[in-house]
Amino acid sequence: MIVIELAGKEYQVKNDWREISIADAREIVKNDLPANLKEFFDNLAKGKEDAHIIQETDEDIIRNIPVYQGKIIKLMSNIPDDIIGRLYSDVRQQLYSELCLDFDFGIRHTPFNYEMKGIDHFTHKGKEFYFIADREEIDQVVKGGSQSIVEFAEVADLQLYAKELKNGSVDVATNVISILCREKKNGKIEKYNRQKCLDNAKEFDSLPVSIMFEVTFFLNRLSNIFIQDSRTSLSRVVSKQKKQVMNQD
Repeated sequence: MIVIELAGKEYQVKNDWREISIADAREIVKNDLPANLKEFFDNLAKGKEDAHIIQETDEDIIRNIPVYQGKIIKLMSNIPDDIIGRLYSDVRQQLYSELCLDFDFGIRHTPFNYEMKGIDHFTHKGKEFYFIADREEIDQVVKGGSQSIVEFAEVADLQLYAKELKNGSVDVATNVISILCREKKNGKIEKYNRQKCLDNAKEFDSLPVSIMFEVTFFLNRLSNIFIQDSRTSLSRVVSKQKKQVMNQD
């Protein structure tokens, strides 16, 4: 947390990804970006050098953007509504730009100011949850190993949630985490159980967004395996069909 002073009083503003929960992120994305700020975010995500050059109307500058900035400042701090309500647009602009913008953008697009740790487990409410595979297991599969990391039921549910997560839906983040991260019993990661994962997903709302980023990174590596497995399976089917045709001849 970072401490700031407004109207003679001190307030705290979240200043680290570990301080922002997935529930916080969900509340942030519920607020629609003003059109010009959305354009700025989209351009920035595409890496455009002139991303900051956007058209702004008087209404945007005087009302739309300051109103939005006030909502995000409220979600990122313990500043009371009445204090935020008395903040003029220049103060809102400064607070949002210096303390909130990077986090707002990172949740909606890519967290430029977060360095992936490559964790293999995390602790939540006294329980330890482990990623369903470690780096070595994933690398072996990517290099042509034959073992299966995930079963069909997991893949089916995971792909449905992952598609929404890729499209920016924070709502399914906890579902993805519950599938990819589970407890261990007798030294082994628990088998996939849809209902238990749904129950865990409800508890994961209070997880920090940093865990969501780590799981998304892990998911991207798994996606390469899914693609590879699909291509291998298709290749086998085509090869089998070719042999059948040749035998008929």
